[in-house]
Amino acid sequence: MMDPRDYAETANVRRTGLFMIIAGWAFAIALLTWFFSTKIERKVNPNPTSVLDQQTGSLVLHANQNGMYVATGRLNGLEVDFLLDTGATWIAVPLDVARIAGMELGGREEIATANGTTVGWRSKVDRITIGPLNIENENAIVLEDLQGQVLLGMNVLQDQVIIQSGGKLLLHPAP
Repeated sequence: MMDPRDYAETANVRRTGLFMIIAGWAFAIALLTWFFSTKIERKVNPNPTSVLDQQTGSLVLHANQNGMYVATGRLNGLEVDFLLDTGATWIAVPLDVARIAGMELGGREEIATANGTTVGWRSKVDRITIGPLNIENENAIVLEDLQGQVLLGMNVLQDQVIIQSGGKLLLHPAP
């Protein structure tokens, strides 16, 4: 016959073992989730701040899985993702991002975009930093319907030497 203390000790060992198995699986799932979310994020934006801040002189961007150039940078000190958009006349900022970044809004007006007419406000960006690239005091449009990334338009890109080759884009301030 088994002593009741032995039975309690066996039950504690089983509970501890079960807890260790569950904790191990939870850790493995968390690790895999982090790994794959990082891989997916890098496909959308292969140019995170940690990579770009190590660059000096020219800015080198890698194309994402869709062939677009997306880079993490700072808009008035706020970390945002920028999409280089040669079809945009101005820097275009989503309304919620503009509010957080402390941008002042001018008069409300209708703005014609590639996706049709939307509501926007003329504004100014105090400072944009993307790796070694620094832009100060530039005109911008704040758009009510824009979601996600800040569009870096031609008012900034026209002052850059742009070379695209092999899935890379080099931006260097024009002389």
